[in-house]
Amino acid sequence: MRLTMRKRALLANTSNKQALIMLLAEYLVKADVDVEHAQGEADYKIVISACSSANRKPTVVVAEDSDVFQLMIYHADATDNSEHLYMNDKKTDCVHHDIEEKPWTHHSQNALPFLDAISGCDTTSKPYGIGKVTVLTKYASLKPYTSVFMATSSSRKDIEKAGEDAPLVIYGSSSSSLCAARVSKFQLKVATSAGYVHP
Repeated sequence: MRLTMRKRALLANTSNKQALIMLLAEYLVKADVDVEHAQGEADYKIVISACSSANRKPTVVVAEDSDVFQLMIYHADATDNSEHLYMNDKKTDCVHHDIEEKPWTHHSQNALPFLDAISGCDTTSKPYGIGKVTVLTKYASLKPYTSVFMATSSSRKDIEKAGEDAPLVIYGSSSSSLCAARVSKFQLKVATSAGYVHP
């Protein structure tokens, strides 16, 4: 059937999108290509499948998503032959040889799930004006909050407190709370703006 609307409009309908995925999967299977369907988070499924495959043969993950790269670094230790795990950057067509050759320490590697989430991922809104690189460079300052999030013994109250304080570090704010930081930021905008500042 010829498509008579824009691709974005077609795929905005979840039923259409799922139907297309199933159609593509059917043709891939006929072409003798292994296909796995993710019930939940696709990035996680990609990484776990790649790590499992790397235990049997050299495996290259083709993606431009930094979430996939960070998850691969975190899960690479669980791979017996992690030296056979590679990532290809679609933007530069560059293969990052050996996912284990990474500039992060073991401790920061364990913190990657928290750093990835706090800097914005598929299920978390990205902080305004802050990228993943900025968050990674502030790892040392974020370490106390990372420890709280990654510890299984942390209480809900501790996690909530760490979740409120971590953005203060990311934005370089000296305020004692997010509410105070918002007021301070707004006051600064009002004081330095030539016109009316919308609250």
